[in-house]
Amino acid sequence: MSTGHQPGLFKRPAKPHKTFKGKRSKGQIDADNRGGLYFAFRLQTIISCGGSLTPAEFVESMASCDDTIVRTLGHNVVYLSVGRFKSRVGLLTPNPAKIDDVLDCIKVSDVVCFLWPTDGELSDENNLLLTIIKAHGLPSIVNVIPNIAQIPVGKKREETRKQAVLAISNASMNDANKVFFCDTELERKLLVRHFVEMKKSKMLLQKRRPHILVEKLDVADDNSGICTVLASGYLRGPSWNVNHLIHIQGWGDFQLGRIMAHTDPHPLKQNERVQANGDGEPKVLVAANESLREPLQSEIVPDPMDAEQTWPDEYDVSDDGKVKIEAGVRKVPKGTSSYQAAWIVDDDEDEESEDDEESIDEDEEEGNCEAGMEMEMVDESDHEGQNAEETDDAMSTAIDDDEADDFDEVEKYRREREDAQFPDEIDTPINDLARIRFQKYRGLKSFRTSPWDAKENLPSDYARIFQFQNYKKTRKTVLSAIGDHDPDTCALPGQYVTLEIIRVPVTFAQQWDQSSPLVLYQLLPHEQRMSVLNMVIRRHPTCRVPIMNKQKLIFYIGFRKFEACPVFSQHTNGNKFKMERFLPTDACCVASVYAPITFPPASVLVFREGKSGVEKLVATGSLLDVNPDRVVLKRIVLSGHPFKINKRSVVCRYMFFNRGTHGHMKCRFDQQLNAADSVMMSLYKRVFPKWTYNPRVGRSAAVTNAVQETEAMDE
Repeated sequence: MSTGHQPGLFKRPAKPHKTFKGKRSKGQIDADNRGGLYFAFRLQTIISCGGSLTPAEFVESMASCDDTIVRTLGHNVVYLSVGRFKSRVGLLTPNPAKIDDVLDCIKVSDVVCFLWPTDGELSDENNLLLTIIKAHGLPSIVNVIPNIAQIPVGKKREETRKQAVLAISNASMNDANKVFFCDTELERKLLVRHFVEMKKSKMLLQKRRPHILVEKLDVADDNSGICTVLASGYLRGPSWNVNHLIHIQGWGDFQLGRIMAHTDPHPLKQNERVQANGDGEPKVLVAANESLREPLQSEIVPDPMDAEQTWPDEYDVSDDGKVKIEAGVRKVPKGTSSYQAAWIVDDDEDEESEDDEESIDEDEEEGNCEAGMEMEMVDESDHEGQNAEETDDAMSTAIDDDEADDFDEVEKYRREREDAQFPDEIDTPINDLARIRFQKYRGLKSFRTSPWDAKENLPSDYARIFQFQNYKKTRKTVLSAIGDHDPDTCALPGQYVTLEIIRVPVTFAQQWDQSSPLVLYQLLPHEQRMSVLNMVIRRHPTCRVPIMNKQKLIFYIGFRKFEACPVFSQHTNGNKFKMERFLPTDACCVASVYAPITFPPASVLVFREGKSGVEKLVATGSLLDVNPDRVVLKRIVLSGHPFKINKRSVVCRYMFFNRGTHGHMKCRFDQQLNAADSVMMSLYKRVFPKWTYNPRVGRSAAVTNAVQETEAMDE
């Protein structure tokens, strides 16, 4: 039976459905504002992947392809007002050797244009750059093959085009078969038209966070090292709330005072300039409200007197109802009575910290190697002349430092190989008591099903961080509020404005590199607060240097860049996760750090700093969640050898070295053992990240491939 329109007596057609036009969605508002008066430039980043045409020459050819194009210069940007298509385009040409400049330009761009070589050959540096860009995320892309007109028309030109298309396809770029050329004036006009009319697919970072590419930077109210920074540029993304915080990469989070509108310095028509105010003076759009402004507090200041008192459980209470006091082991002077020993205060320095415990095994392994190095250095120092010149001493000191660094690298390789062959196995100390050495470890009947309280024995740093009661609900609430516009507190995107950033260090303006782009981001609620971030990362094939657990690394998470020492753990299902001593080479792992809250999804890039300050790619990945309750367990395995084998019991040796029976102990198993078997016992201890978060990280000089530096080590 048909459910369509049934004509009536007069055979009139069906009336169209009318929609209520009083309420428009956020997408309809963005579509209506697109291309209007207050609409920011469409930014394109030009990246060269090799070849003879440089990005600067490409921009010059695009600006001169049409007489109606008006070219104006901004800060590191070339603006083109295309009257033929009634649109404006901004072209960015970052230095490919500076990864910070490339990533900052891509974050604010609507389109990324790649210039591919005609021969299709990409260098190792270009391949590494493309890997970083793809892991970071891309908006819409355009593939251009320049200088193909220099090849004679015919079969050779077609083969050259196919080679370039194959290189684009191997680089896993979208629309590999759809390429453009820019040799003739007509081809350049078509390319400009494609820039203007193509469908733009923005990144989530651009959709969710208001941002601004700074065109001009001024300093006001300089007072004892603190000043007010006036940053001017076009607002992009959603509406900018003046009460929210602003993030400056490499410096941290700050508050806004006002947002002022200015005359558009690069209008579409030069004779129709839009004035911000009647007399050309800047107009105050919105001002911050002290009662509604987001606080700068990033961590909690714990009160030592506000500690919770836990009630003793049934194991702590004896049969007669009295609380039992566990006797602790304490070193006291010889001849001290028990009454005198009770008054001796334990020294914090005598207690073993977690880091010291984790390094005991490493120190024991390195003991023989370091002792040999010290003997060699002593022998060399005995043979040195007493009247050596200062220059020779300086050179020998530098050589010794280099040799020490080489020995450290070799030791890392040895320990990584040993950990792969004998994972988590350690030797029981002969001189120390095992019950004292492993007092913070415990055994688990089953790693998967045995319980472990996530709130048990937390470090003092956990009193400084924030945790959501319902993380998923908070994330949904924060993300759903993006795009809400309040005319009293928000400024619409597309306007040329000045942000008044208050209480900024004067050194920021003094150290700002004028040749590098500066992008400012607005933070979402709670994103200034510290917590534990968990990231899923995978080691890049070019990184062939061992990356140890809790090694200082540089992280790019979304719009943030900081230094931290992560804790590596396995990326598996369950509520407990085993710690990794080294970054795995063939599997994903989770890196946990103390860092400001960031709502996923967000891309993650991990670098390490080389000897010359050059950043080298280590791993790529994405943000997993913000969860301080993730239980990361460090496992150690004590091994022994069966000495006497019975039907169900075994006398084991070489696991402990106590007196009397010389470390022999009797173990029971569910089946009979063989003489070739080994007896293993696993112990576990929860580990936490180090508080090493440092947001003030300088911009990288360059990013290089790390393969060459490891060739000598592999030999």
